[in-house]
Amino acid sequence: MRLPFRAPVLSADWDTYEIADWVELSTIANGVFLRGTLQTALTRILGSVGDPASVASEVWAEVLRRAVLYASSSPLQVRGNTLRRRNRHPNMAWHFFLSTLSLGQDVTSAARRLFEYGVSDVLLALTGRPALRIGAPRGAEMPRTLDEAVTLYTLMSKEERSNRQFLATDQDFGLDIAAWRSFRDGRGAYLPFIGQCATGKEWYQDHKAFELQLSMWTPHVHWAVTPVRFFAVPFVVPPQHWIRAANAAGLVLDRPRLLELALTASLTRRRRHEIHEFCYQVSLNDVTPNLDPAITPVR
Repeated sequence: MRLPFRAPVLSADWDTYEIADWVELSTIANGVFLRGTLQTALTRILGSVGDPASVASEVWAEVLRRAVLYASSSPLQVRGNTLRRRNRHPNMAWHFFLSTLSLGQDVTSAARRLFEYGVSDVLLALTGRPALRIGAPRGAEMPRTLDEAVTLYTLMSKEERSNRQFLATDQDFGLDIAAWRSFRDGRGAYLPFIGQCATGKEWYQDHKAFELQLSMWTPHVHWAVTPVRFFAVPFVVPPQHWIRAANAAGLVLDRPRLLELALTASLTRRRRHEIHEFCYQVSLNDVTPNLDPAITPVR
């Protein structure tokens, strides 16, 4: 059964990880993908310039690695030399959306905001409560200025807000999402989570993982407990970057982990609708819809 989604055209400029993304998108769209199809497709676009067999082998090894990382969190499963789609899997559109962003397809400001709201939704699996999207530009559910947004956050999370004000030109100091694990006793001193989201394909080279630093925030917020920093990306982080990314940014939430979290804390109904609409419009090669997910989450 074909879904109303379509994978982009394979590009000769893509690296191993991007071609693996394309394989995943093609499988979700069509239901099945054969390893032999990969080499045939690569032969068409590379011709005598490259080594299609070698590239196909590297890509398939990455597909197999991801299958282990995803486990049951993904709508994809490997059977021999075939990648198949699990029909009616709850993460179908979420996986397609993350893979689409990884390839840099229609990553508009609206798509980036939608990713941040999606991450905010699934963080419920870690914290037990909805997260706040503080990153600029802020949505309708948050105050417009950073000062007001941080004041609201500290009131809700029972943290101490200092008297030091932000500058009018300050955006978010790398803080896109704030959440906390609270307790019924209401005494504060909860476990804070503060995180940054990145959708740019050059996130590692651009040192995006280094932008959210506690030293920039402690003059403004006096946390009783040191926050857990996290870094969310739609990509599957390559193994050579994994530990360094964690050292720089804290808890890394890449595609396998975002899929796992979504099985425990599903996206809101509105978010699921917007993500499905985004994937459908991208598949039609149409203009990305003017999404405005900046509302209070509704489940």
